[in-house]
Amino acid sequence: DPDEILTEIKVPFLSENTFGAYLRFCPGERPTAGVAALVTFAARGCIEDVVLTLGCVNPRPIRAVEAESILRGQTLNEALTCLEQAGEAGARVCNPVDDLRGSIEYKRHIVKVLIKRVFRLACRRSGLL
Repeated sequence: DPDEILTEIKVPFLSENTFGAYLRFCPGERPTAGVAALVTFAARGCIEDVVLTLGCVNPRPIRAVEAESILRGQTLNEALTCLEQAGEAGARVCNPVDDLRGSIEYKRHIVKVLIKRVFRLACRRSGLL
């Protein structure tokens, strides 16, 4: 409501099986693209949940929901073989602008690469990779 003021935000703790990473491509002062990943593992190293958030390639940060669904429910080895497909899905959802930092195609390529790298980094932090 317009006459209310926000006084508190409660953010739940992540489970001990959740690992995250953030990478950005920043050849100058401002990033061209950024991707954050949170990966939650279930028993036996299966991926229970994945959150992939893309920044600097839309008017506001967005989730790469299709890419997440490609990786969710897979074993770690299966997910690693699906990373190319997940990267392509993430690149399709972004809506970058053509500017001095790169063309639309170039920025989509950067997103694809960052999705693969950030997912691997989050998995490495789990100790399973």
